[in-house]
Amino acid sequence: MIPYVYYTPYHVYHSGPRMHPEQPRRIMAIVDRLENHQKNGLIALHEYKPTGLITGADDLTDIDYWTLKDGDTYKTRHTDTIVEATQYMIQTAIDHLLDAETSCAFVLCRPPGHHAAADPSGFCISNNIWFAAETLLKHRVRRIAMYDWDVHHGDGTETLVQGAKGPQYGGIRFVSTH
Repeated sequence: MIPYVYYTPYHVYHSGPRMHPEQPRRIMAIVDRLENHQKNGLIALHEYKPTGLITGADDLTDIDYWTLKDGDTYKTRHTDTIVEATQYMIQTAIDHLLDAETSCAFVLCRPPGHHAAADPSGFCISNNIWFAAETLLKHRVRRIAMYDWDVHHGDGTETLVQGAKGPQYGGIRFVSTH
């Protein structure tokens, strides 16, 4: 089976200060590279365009309106919609894995999530991998490994894993390359 990769072009609506390091072009560059692999049949690239969530999606005139949630985490009026789209893609990826449609899935998303715990932090609004873990637990998956490769510590994910109470969380492991 070939790997499935999920993304939404609407991630560009989460765009903050011009010189901020967390920029839409990061995802756009990855998708450009992945399209060549899709043409060669090495991956299946799944583009998700939520209908009705963002009106005028081809008109990017309003993406310059953002506010800082803390010293380095920004939010636009579309950020919550983008987080919902990410969660939908995560759920879809899990469904495809559990239905054995693929054996490898990757959700390419922004805003990133590994610094967020209870609150937004470090560019991160919502902890995407924790959402995935919670979703897997609902499907009775009891062994979950989280491998965080980043130059920064995934402190939000670690906090959520360490603070999780209940026997269903006993099979979750978190490893950070930091």
